[in-house]
Amino acid sequence: MDKKQRETVYQEQQLNNKVRSIVINNVIGNYTTRHTWVHDFSPKNSYDHFIWLKFFEKKWWGSDNRLKYIRTTYEEQPLEKANKEIHKLNIHQWFFIYKCNPFKGPIRGDVLNEIHDNMYRDNIVSCQNSIGYAFHTENKFEQTLENIMESNPNLIFLSYHCPQRIKNKPLLETSTITLSNNIQKNISPFGNHYTVKYPFQNCTPTKLYLINELYLESAMNEYGYELIFDTDYQDIVQTPDHSMVSLNKAVIYMKEK
Repeated sequence: MDKKQRETVYQEQQLNNKVRSIVINNVIGNYTTRHTWVHDFSPKNSYDHFIWLKFFEKKWWGSDNRLKYIRTTYEEQPLEKANKEIHKLNIHQWFFIYKCNPFKGPIRGDVLNEIHDNMYRDNIVSCQNSIGYAFHTENKFEQTLENIMESNPNLIFLSYHCPQRIKNKPLLETSTITLSNNIQKNISPFGNHYTVKYPFQNCTPTKLYLINELYLESAMNEYGYELIFDTDYQDIVQTPDHSMVSLNKAVIYMKEK
């Protein structure tokens, strides 16, 4: 990538982070206390631990050595990078990164023990641009929901590409979107894939799966969660139509009392 292209990618990342910060501070902040912790189902290149750090700094004191944040990632390089960042920030006593793929199988080992040790406290599950992996197959969806519910979260915070915007196939100057045939036919809630590629990226297009929002909400209701927030990113901050960020939306489910 040349300098201009790198700047475009950086601006997109910053805009994404801005929207998430607004939702966390203005919506999620109303339902959290100094006892709340987060389980972050982040993709491999996420910087969300910085966003949560800024949020939590307002809500805890230095002598509180309890867990504040768990992130599960599934590739070695991002795992090492995130751990270095956390040690550099001197927050390794509160923030933990574990190698685990919550979209592939059950959560096991140290991360599961950490979750169970802190289940007496309120917690949030955050899935940013990753819940779509669960819509590959029905089995993967059910397994992912079981992993999300493992900590008995009070809130579930999701961000993903708005299905309707993807179906409308918007013309984006910075990317190419290709839909599979079964999306138009709407055969099943699962396996409806589309690919996204930036023209300046010399790599294979990323294969993603369309979210079936009715199916998702029905499954969440069965687990005892209600939808309390459902907003497109463009309704939160002004994002250019040609930006990939304009495809995103934020959704929050809350455990029914």
